[in-house]
Amino acid sequence: MILSNRIRTLLLAAAVLATASPVSALIEPDPAAAVVGQLVARILEQNHYLHHPLDAKASKGLLANSLEIYDYNRMFFNKADIEEFQNRYANTLADRVKEGDVSQAYEIFERFLKRLEERTALVAQLTKSSMTFEADESLIIDRHEAPWAANDKEMRELWRLRVKYEMLQ
Repeated sequence: MILSNRIRTLLLAAAVLATASPVSALIEPDPAAAVVGQLVARILEQNHYLHHPLDAKASKGLLANSLEIYDYNRMFFNKADIEEFQNRYANTLADRVKEGDVSQAYEIFERFLKRLEERTALVAQLTKSSMTFEADESLIIDRHEAPWAANDKEMRELWRLRVKYEMLQ
């Protein structure tokens, strides 16, 4: 069976993660991160050409940008993850960074790694199964504006269609 480069890359990432220690042990907060966070916050507030304050509005934007970086096509995080991040950080992220608390960045990244492991296992399972190509199905390739998958069933279906699409490619 021929796999696309994207699936091979995802499976390679899974192999690396599988041979490593548990996800939580992969990343350790650097003691200097607090100072760097405070410095970046100060530079953004004082030296950015727009001089926007780092407030609740900026927090929402910072969170949205972080989530977009990790999951642009909304294929890793689910709706519950996003709601949790929004409830915990949407209004306070900028204040936390100004205070030197960058733990939220590590928490979001750890969740991403966890979801990556889960999705990689799912891709491995899906590529081992036999797929038929007779059904009339469709997939939105650019899911940037699509809603987050509401549950595991929806996420599995998204990945099933994506793997099927990649196999056809």
